[in-house]
Amino acid sequence: MDESGRPPQLLTARQVSELTTVSSNTLHEWAKQREAGLNAPGPVHVRLGPGSRRWWKSDVEAWLGASRIVNPGDRAS
Repeated sequence: MDESGRPPQLLTARQVSELTTVSSNTLHEWAKQREAGLNAPGPVHVRLGPGSRRWWKSDVEAWLGASRIVNPGDRAS
């Protein structure tokens, strides 16, 4: 449940790709690496079963926020 008491919104690789411009293939490759115990970039994912991965929207948004590069002199908005 999220802070509002609702279950987290699950996104497909295609939906994450639309939000991030990272290809679905790359998202799945990163997920595969993470499942093998390797460090991998990208948002964490949920494994629902063989061949079924989803990403929590809140995790994708957090990953995007953490990926921002701000110059020290700039004020983050």
